[in-house]
Amino acid sequence: MAIETILTDGIAHAGAGVALSLLDFLTSKLANPRAGRLEHKKACLQAIEILLDTEQSQPASSSPSSGSEQTSTQASEQTSQQTSEGSEQTSAQASAQVLQRRNLEKDSTPYAEHVTTVRDYLRSSGIVKLELSVMSRLKDGLKNLILHEKINALSNMQKLGVAFGIEVVYDILFDFRYQAVAGIAASLYQIPAFFVGLWVGNGVKKVLNFFLTSGDEKKLDMTIQQLLKETSIGEIVVKYVPSEQVKSDLAARGIQVYMSQLTQAGKGAYKRLQQIAGTAKSAAGDVIHFTQKQEEKEQQERAERQKRFDELTKGR
Repeated sequence: MAIETILTDGIAHAGAGVALSLLDFLTSKLANPRAGRLEHKKACLQAIEILLDTEQSQPASSSPSSGSEQTSTQASEQTSQQTSEGSEQTSAQASAQVLQRRNLEKDSTPYAEHVTTVRDYLRSSGIVKLELSVMSRLKDGLKNLILHEKINALSNMQKLGVAFGIEVVYDILFDFRYQAVAGIAASLYQIPAFFVGLWVGNGVKKVLNFFLTSGDEKKLDMTIQQLLKETSIGEIVVKYVPSEQVKSDLAARGIQVYMSQLTQAGKGAYKRLQQIAGTAKSAAGDVIHFTQKQEEKEQQERAERQKRFDELTKGR
């Protein structure tokens, strides 16, 4: 087989991989309108913060305290209440009420609903998968074939497997009867070419997604991704098992609960988290209410810059 033929055929198969990757992206984009994506991601971000708030509050609420510590705490609270002004008391009470609403019981339906919301997002992003039977997996896969990106969300090894499967099936159906052994030999370069096409297509998709995604959606994506990398929210969601009563309550609302596990791509995303598992709880505390803390930090930096400017221009 001539070099020119191999090169032309390889480019054609790589182009097919690029086309499949972009088709996977565009069908998912069209099946999920912008307004729906924004609402889904806002709900996910809120659910993540509530779950992390609850996780932070559990050790404090469950750990026993000695009588002297309780007495000291009560005395301190009484002193603080007596010396606070009316406006400060109102603000503290409002903050306490908000915090109380966000600290949910883990064995409750609202908590399970928030876990389901985050799990749905992780699943649509290819980070987790549900533990389903073979038949249920097939039905679920066909149902979500258009709704979510399937090819682009796979790991590189899984994409290589997809390229191998598609090329072998193509050769069996179309080329084998004509080329026989030569067709099998051609697969030795067609499979890598198709895989490279999938990889390149995923890169092109990221560029297109950058221009097609609004600023608000980008901020939500960045915030959620940072929380996923720097907190234990993925572990919380994957390990969560609701009680039978909670399952029954969710089923009455039409929500089915399944066990889940990290995909190969998800394990790669959480590799860093596994290395710092001992400090995951402290990291979670640092990024709770991430958006609000970022705004406060920016305001503080602006105030410091203004202060330095005032000092430099003082007396001019």
